[in-house]
Amino acid sequence: PPPHVVAREVGWSGRGVVASPAYLASAPRIRRPADLSRHEVLRFAWAASLDTLVLDGPRGARETVPVAGRYRVNSSMAIREGLLLGAGPGLAPDWLGQDLLDTGAVVRGLPAWHAGPQRAWVMYPSLRYRPARSRLLVDALCAAVPRWPGFREA
Repeated sequence: PPPHVVAREVGWSGRGVVASPAYLASAPRIRRPADLSRHEVLRFAWAASLDTLVLDGPRGARETVPVAGRYRVNSSMAIREGLLLGAGPGLAPDWLGQDLLDTGAVVRGLPAWHAGPQRAWVMYPSLRYRPARSRLLVDALCAAVPRWPGFREA
C-alpha cells in the first residue's frame, strides 16, 4: 500500500482444486497435479499467472503445472457456477465455495494439494487520531472475517 495507508490482515482463505462430482466421474482421473494438464481448467481472465498452477502437497512437495482451458471469466461467481455445473476443475478459494464443499456439490480434486492462501486485508488512511467509528469498524472486521465460511484467523 502507499505510505499513507495502513494495511491490517483480517483473515485468510485456503485455495484448492475443486470440481463437481459429475465432472470427475466423466473426465480423466485427477490423481496428481500433472493430470490437470489434460483438463479444461476454469480460470480467471485477468490472471495470466493462473496459466500455471503452483501446488503444495504432502511432505513439502511442490509442483508447477501448466494448465489451459476455454473457459476464462472475470467473475468469481461465474467460476463458482462453472464449477458447480461441471464445466471443469478449477483452483478456487474456500470462501467462494465452502457451502458447495460442505454439501458435496463440489469436491476437492486433489485433497492433499493446495495453492497459497488468499489473504483478506482491511486498509485505512494512516492518521494520528483515527475516529472511534473507524477503529470500531476495523476491530469488528478483524473479529468477524475469520468466522465467515471459508476464512481462518490471520
